[in-house]
Amino acid sequence: GVEALARWQHPQRGTVPPASFIPLAEECGLITQLDHHILRSTCQQIAHWRQQGIPVPTVAVNLPPVHVRHAGLAEKIVAVPQEFSVPPECLILEITESLMMQGADNILATLHTLRAAGIGLALDDFGTGFSSLSYLTRFPVTELKLDQSFVRALHEDEDSRTLASAIVSIGRQLDMKVVAEGVETAIQLKFLQDEGCHVAQGFYFAKPVSADELEQWLL
Repeated sequence: GVEALARWQHPQRGTVPPASFIPLAEECGLITQLDHHILRSTCQQIAHWRQQGIPVPTVAVNLPPVHVRHAGLAEKIVAVPQEFSVPPECLILEITESLMMQGADNILATLHTLRAAGIGLALDDFGTGFSSLSYLTRFPVTELKLDQSFVRALHEDEDSRTLASAIVSIGRQLDMKVVAEGVETAIQLKFLQDEGCHVAQGFYFAKPVSADELEQWLL
């Protein structure tokens, strides 16, 4: 699979990273519109790949907490892949621990509606915030993402290896797909494979590329 990453191609400043413009979009109240634009662009791209007969991977898209609180969100999201005739199974929405910590009934209902429609839900950066294991049983999460801060130190830090191993085990015991982020070396990959991690992503496989470049890579 792949993950959709936002980049602002500015005519004067070149490529502007999300750390520079996402907080600004939140401050200006434009983050919801931006999120929806990214989701529509992603589904449109998946539809293009399918029409071209290109093997379509699952595509993960970040779903910020501020977005989930909006009324009617689930219905709006479900309508997007339908608009482009994209199977909902092609889409994975990544949520954060901060969203789970809010624990509001309307948020839980929204996530259950998305899962019922066939859209996957991944818990991003697990283990870096106020991790509550009880939330893993309440929320309809299908994937657990091992944060790259653990992966980065696998070769030199015993604590990171212990925590990574524990998180992989938790995910597997709860019948979730475990995805390790930030894999850059064969040593990291070997450790994760030995621990039973299902999926790895990172520079070891490919660096971020445009959709056009990804087509050639997939082929």
